[in-house]
Amino acid sequence: MPRPKLGPRVNGPYYDSPTGKFKLRCFSGDLDKGSDVYFATKEAAQQAKAVMEQELAMPQNRPLGEMLADYMADKELRGKAKSKTCAEQLRTLRVFFADCLEEGVSRMTPQRAAALYQSSVMQKKANGESRKAATHHFYLHLAYSFFSWVVRKGYADKNPFKDVEAVGRVSVGKPQLRLEEAKRFAATALRLFDENPDDVLALASVVPLFLGLRAGEVLLRRVRDVDAGGALLWIDGGKTRNARRHLKVEAPELQVRLARLAGGRSPDEYLFHHATTGQPWSRQALWSAVQRICRDAEVPKVCPHSFRGLWATLSVESGAASSAVAAALGHGSFEITAKHYAQPEAVANARSAQVMEMLRLGAATDPGVKPSAQQLAERLSPDALAELLEVISQAILIGKRKRTVAA
Repeated sequence: MPRPKLGPRVNGPYYDSPTGKFKLRCFSGDLDKGSDVYFATKEAAQQAKAVMEQELAMPQNRPLGEMLADYMADKELRGKAKSKTCAEQLRTLRVFFADCLEEGVSRMTPQRAAALYQSSVMQKKANGESRKAATHHFYLHLAYSFFSWVVRKGYADKNPFKDVEAVGRVSVGKPQLRLEEAKRFAATALRLFDENPDDVLALASVVPLFLGLRAGEVLLRRVRDVDAGGALLWIDGGKTRNARRHLKVEAPELQVRLARLAGGRSPDEYLFHHATTGQPWSRQALWSAVQRICRDAEVPKVCPHSFRGLWATLSVESGAASSAVAAALGHGSFEITAKHYAQPEAVANARSAQVMEMLRLGAATDPGVKPSAQQLAERLSPDALAELLEVISQAILIGKRKRTVAA
């Protein structure tokens, strides 16, 4: 009598003599002859079988909203994002998929995916303004990443967002204050803090301007991070693997106020904490504080992150080495700094000045003769020549980018 056909299943583990390993035989359906998966030990095979059987027991058309929660939990478990980031992205995806959270995840078609994205493009903000391209591009990225995970888990055959094209061009960089405007902003913020020491966000708002920090890097600082009487600020980690660093606080007006704020407090307290809860202020609170100070200083309204760009621009224009600027911002390379933070004109001007300085140094030994490019190169040290090549390549890259934008 033939054995009944059991559908998708996992059999084993079996000991495989030729390999000395244990194997599981996996069947995807009644007609599937099965495929073998090998493990070094019987225990490992049994653990893998338990996981496989648990996944097979799950309904194959689970509600999309339920899958979103599982996706974010898995993302956090694998260390792909922090808990707070996962929670924020989950809220964003629930809004994006609001009309289909109770439907089976496999019902999402390419046509419906395109319609959802188009709806997010057309949707207005609370103030009636259109959403920026960066916003709905981010929504599309989150939706695509989620369904890529769904496909890997076997709940869908293909990603319905694969061929959805993003609409519009994302603006690179943030609007920046002019130098005199930045000075007025800083003076206003420091005055507000001096008048009311409980207004810690006024002081926090100028830290990105003086040091180029991210908003989160400012708000998560502890008292112990203020070192050497306010002359050093330690960053123990952040958004990227390059975020761990310590920065010299050059501005005396910031040094003395950081030291005053940290004085006499527990080392593990948050430096810029909420007076009631003791917890750090939110990034939204810092954003609101910056808007308030912009209004008081009578300068254009900008966001805290724009101060990183202004800091990078001024640092490059002052002649700071590109590697030093990138390191201070927590970037792995100056390419990121040049693309997203420092203004292209500042980078190009600084690069040109460095090239001319190197060429002048090379020609200085023979002022009466105009040397050839080959002769100039031979007079440079290997380190100077390598730096010159980097400068030229960066200048070419910026020129190509500007021509692309102009086209």
